[in-house]
This record gives sequence, C-alpha cells and structure tokens, in this order.
Amino acid sequence: MLPLPEILAILSRKEMRAPRKETAMQMMYGLLVAGLLLASPALAAEPITGATLAEQCPAALERLEGQATAPDEAMAAAFCLAYLAGIQHMHQLATDSGFPPLFCVPEDTDISHVVRVVVSALREHPEFHRVAGVVVVTEALKTAYPCKASTP
Repeated sequence: MLPLPEILAILSRKEMRAPRKETAMQMMYGLLVAGLLLASPALAAEPITGATLAEQCPAALERLEGQATAPDEAMAAAFCLAYLAGIQHMHQLATDSGFPPLFCVPEDTDISHVVRVVVSALREHPEFHRVAGVVVVTEALKTAYPCKASTP
C-alpha cells in the first residue's frame, strides 16, 4: 500500500501520470485510502454524477496549471484527481483481466490532459450532468482516446 505522504505528494505534483508498475491491489488500496482521507463527507453520501465532476474538476485544472487554490478548492481538486485516477486504474485492471478496452489513453499522457477532456465534455454536453460520473468519464475518454482496431 502506498504511504499517505506518497499519495499526497502524487496529488500535489504539477505533472501527474498514472503509475503503471504497481500491482492492481496496491493501486486499489492506495485509491481506497486516498478516497477515504480526501473525500468530503457530503460527497460520500451522494452519488457521483456529471454535476459532481463539473463542480469539482475545474479546481483540479487550476491546481495542475499552477494556480493557487483555496483549501476547499484543493479538496475538490484532490477528489477529482483521485476519482479520475481510480477510473483509469480500474479500467487497466479490467483490460489486464481480459476485457476489451473502452478507451486507450497513451501511457505518456499527463493527467492534466485527462482532466481537460472530462471538463470539456461536461461543458459541451450539459446532459452529462445528470449521468453517473463513471459513465461521463468513460464516454469522454472514449471520444478523446479511441482504441485503434487491431488487424488480425
């Protein structure tokens, strides 16, 4: 399991990339700990929808662009980054287990690009605000990072 200082260091980095070398269990435990420590109590009781992400993720963009953020905005940024990383990690776990990929984010893609894709999708598609957050993120990433068809 990742120690808390390392999780916080990852969340505070200007350029973040999804770790690829950790085992699936380490990633899941790390995300669980980060989610428990960083998620707002109000968010924990509500379903995460596109509206939740539209409210939380702009703060992540500001933070990744180096802008100073207020404590509540830092919490929103951490929530968004942890949520998006969790979806990417679970997607990786599913594809490693044999399921076909839903999207193909290049390994060298910075997390700020992923946040921008999701925030842009939410701005362009207000109907996404009423949809489950995981569906919004998956659809946004499928559009921005489609998988190339493999040739037999």
